[in-house]
Amino acid sequence: DVLTKLPNRMLFMDRLAQLIGKGNREEKFRFAVLFLDLDRFKVINDSLGHLAGDKLLQQVGNRLAKLVRPQDTVARLGGDEFCLLLDDVQGLNFAELVAKRICEDLTKSFVVLGNEVFTSTSIGVAYSALGYDKAEDMLRDADAAMYQAKLLGKRQYAVFDQSMHTKAMNTLKLETELRNAINNNEIDVFYQPIMRLGTSELDGFEALARWQHPNQGLIPPNDFIPLAEESGLIIELDIAMCLKACIQMSQWHKEFGEHISISINLSSKHFSRSDLVDRIRNVLQVSGINPAMLKLEITESALMENVIAAQKILGELKGLGVFLAMDDFGTGYSSLSYLHRFPL
Repeated sequence: DVLTKLPNRMLFMDRLAQLIGKGNREEKFRFAVLFLDLDRFKVINDSLGHLAGDKLLQQVGNRLAKLVRPQDTVARLGGDEFCLLLDDVQGLNFAELVAKRICEDLTKSFVVLGNEVFTSTSIGVAYSALGYDKAEDMLRDADAAMYQAKLLGKRQYAVFDQSMHTKAMNTLKLETELRNAINNNEIDVFYQPIMRLGTSELDGFEALARWQHPNQGLIPPNDFIPLAEESGLIIELDIAMCLKACIQMSQWHKEFGEHISISINLSSKHFSRSDLVDRIRNVLQVSGINPAMLKLEITESALMENVIAAQKILGELKGLGVFLAMDDFGTGYSSLSYLHRFPL
C-alpha cells in the first residue's frame, strides 16, 4: 500500500489463501481474520482535510503493526479499512483478545498536523475453524461481523457466526425487493390524521410509507426505512411518497376544501444532493397542490450536518411556497440560536 507501506489487499488475499490451503492440509492448524474500519474517520477527513486523514491512517497502521506478532499480517485494504491475518492461533479466544487490545489502543489520542484527534474502531473476527475454501468468503464473513459490531454501538468487536451471513443474505434480498417495489410504485401511503384539539376539526395528514410485500405481507417501517436509508433508496422513496401523497391531497382539496395540509418527512440524505428543490418543484407542478399545504419535515440532525448547505436549500424550498418544519428538535444539537438561521 503506497500510503501506509503495509501489505495491500492483493498481498493480504494471497497470504490468506495460503493459510486456507495449509489449514485444509493440517487438521489442527488454526488462524483468524480481523476486519476493521475506523469510526468517525469521515468527520476527521472533512474537518481537517485529506492530508490529515492520510496522516491518521499512517499512524493507525503503525499502531496496528506493533500490536501483533512478527508472523501476523497487517494490511490496508483501502480507505479506512484494515485487515489482520493472525497466523497459527492457539486457543479459542486468542483473536478476540487481540481485537480487544486494538479497540482499547485506538481510542487513545492521535496528534495529526498539530491537532489532537480521537477515533475508534469496529472489528469483525472470523475463525478458520468454520472451514473455508476461498479467501473471499472468509474476508466477507469478517466484514459481516464488523458491520454487526457497528450496529452494537461501535468501539467493539464481534465474532462471526452463521446467523450473520443468513441475515446479510436476507438483507440483500430485501434491498433488491425494496428497489423493485419503489420502481414499480408498490409502496403505499397511509394517512395519519392531525386534529385540532380545541375544535376536533381535521387539520391535515402525515404521510406514512407502508410496504405490502407480496409474500411477507405488511412489512413494518422499522424493517425497511433503515434499509432504505443505508442503501440510498430513501431518496427515491421520499420523492415517490411525496408525489403520491400530493396527488391524493389535490383530489381531496377539490372535495373538501384546501385547508387540509399534508406533512412529508424528508431524509437527511437529500441535503447532500443538489436536485431536491427541482424534484419538489416537479411534485408541485404534477400534483397541482397549493404549495402552502405541503409541509416538509426535516430532522434537526439533517440541518446541523451542514448548516450552510441546509440554509441555501431551505431558502430555495421556502421560495417555492412550501411550509418547512423541524422534526425531532431536542434529540440532537438542540441550539435555539440556530433555529433563527433557518426559514422554519
